[in-house]
Amino acid sequence: IGDQAWQLVAGKQLTWSDTIDAIVTDVAIPDAATWRENTLVSKGMTFGQIVTILDRRVPGEILITSSALAQTPIVGTFDLSDPASSLDLLIELTGATATTLPYVMTVIRP
Repeated sequence: IGDQAWQLVAGKQLTWSDTIDAIVTDVAIPDAATWRENTLVSKGMTFGQIVTILDRRVPGEILITSSALAQTPIVGTFDLSDPASSLDLLIELTGATATTLPYVMTVIRP
C-alpha cells in the first residue's frame, strides 16, 4: 500500500480503502477459510466494503449514493459464487433500493 510493505502471519488480516488507513486486525482462521468456499462471512464489515468485494464479481460498476449507507455495519453470510443474488440480499437487509442498467451500472441509494 503506497510505499509501505506489510507481512501478515496466520490469524491476521489487512483492511484498507480510499477512506481509511491500513489496519491489521485478528481474524479467525475458520472465517478466513470461507473465502476458498466462495463464501463471505461478515461480522461487521461495512456495506461499502461488501459492495466492493461483490463489485469485482458482477458486470458493470456499483455506485452507492450515501456515505451513511456505505458505512453501515453488516452481519451476514454472502455466496460469492452468486454475486448478483448476494448484492440483492445486501440491499434487502438494509432497506436500500437499487436501479440497474444491466452490464453498465447499479446505483444503490437509501
